[in-house]
Amino acid sequence: MQYLGVPYQWAGASPSGFDCSGFVMYVFAQVGVSLPHSSGAQYGYGVGVSQSELQPGDLVFFDGLGHVGIYIGG
Repeated sequence: MQYLGVPYQWAGASPSGFDCSGFVMYVFAQVGVSLPHSSGAQYGYGVGVSQSELQPGDLVFFDGLGHVGIYIGG
């Protein structure tokens, strides 16, 4: 939540500006998880779950694999 309001920046991966996969990559790196800077590549990590099984911190994908976000619950 501390990054709310950070501007969108194509290929951005820092608090000065993020794109979707750059944001996910940056946030996960803060807890020691290395991910690539591509939503399509990030899709290949972890194990898929149904929407009803989502837990905070799970990745969610939109527009095919063109967009990624982090599930925060609810």
